[in-house]
Amino acid sequence: KYINYKIIKNFLNLFNSYSFKVKRNWKIFRILQNKAWVKSLNIKKNADWFVSGSVDRTIKLWKIFSEKPKFIYTGHAEEITCVELSTENSYLFSSSLDNTIKCWDLEECKVIKNFFGHKSGVETFKLHHNLNVIISGGKDSTCRIWDMKTALELFSFLGHKGCVNSILVNEKEPFLITGGRDQTLKFWDLRCNKCLFSIYFEKQSIKSIKKKNGSSSFFLLLNNSMMNLYTNYFEYPEISQKKKYNINYSCFDISTKGTIIIGTELGEFLQFNSNNLQFINKFFSPKQKGILKNEKTISCLIFTNSSDIFLSGGCDRSIKLWFCY
Repeated sequence: KYINYKIIKNFLNLFNSYSFKVKRNWKIFRILQNKAWVKSLNIKKNADWFVSGSVDRTIKLWKIFSEKPKFIYTGHAEEITCVELSTENSYLFSSSLDNTIKCWDLEECKVIKNFFGHKSGVETFKLHHNLNVIISGGKDSTCRIWDMKTALELFSFLGHKGCVNSILVNEKEPFLITGGRDQTLKFWDLRCNKCLFSIYFEKQSIKSIKKKNGSSSFFLLLNNSMMNLYTNYFEYPEISQKKKYNINYSCFDISTKGTIIIGTELGEFLQFNSNNLQFINKFFSPKQKGILKNEKTISCLIFTNSSDIFLSGGCDRSIKLWFCY
């Protein structure tokens, strides 16, 4: 007759905490051979294909369950550092150490726009569809804003003292977070083009910044630690959780279900729960034939839309498809 909501709430909390403690195992479904070190991966939303960028200056378009690439795009003069598929149209964007960003038409298989301006190699970039701009970070210690339609540079942010290698954008608000090898995290206001505040991490260069869907917090990957920070962009962020291990991290991603997978320089993967950064599981990438001992680094990984499959790429010149069982 009467419902005890407190009992139901406690039961749901117990169920959720137990579900994240359950050990989830990952197994390789397929290994796609690549001729060079894979530096970047990106998956088209609600589609079954993805792109990869490699140090051999090529970009490849793959079907997730295919063994060979469907198309190979060439045009960059140096190694590819980042690739991203547009969610609005059939365009592909890529950055390279040749100081440029290129926009590709996937249907016509050709470059339609070039973004020139960086004085050194471009390490990373993000698309901001609401503002219709591209935000890039480079080895010249700058973060530059580009008009996506005209390919013109709108303005640049100065302040980092080292390579800018990670960017986090907020599609709903005009704010930006950048991280670099100068051990500094900076928060920018795109409306007035200025830095709101900075955070310095001693002896810890920033590897990657990512945000969980629907969350007001974001995750920061450093050399050997991960942090969960909360911020409203106007105030200094609060560090809610921190995990540190004596392992050199290289990349990570977060699934829609809240699973975090971290790739390391030793070729192993660490799995965490994003709610409390609780360690769940550890598994290794199998060694490929003809690969040296120092070619184990996992350089990129990304979850598919299902959250039960993720892709990884690295120095062993292969792309691996992992599924949860």
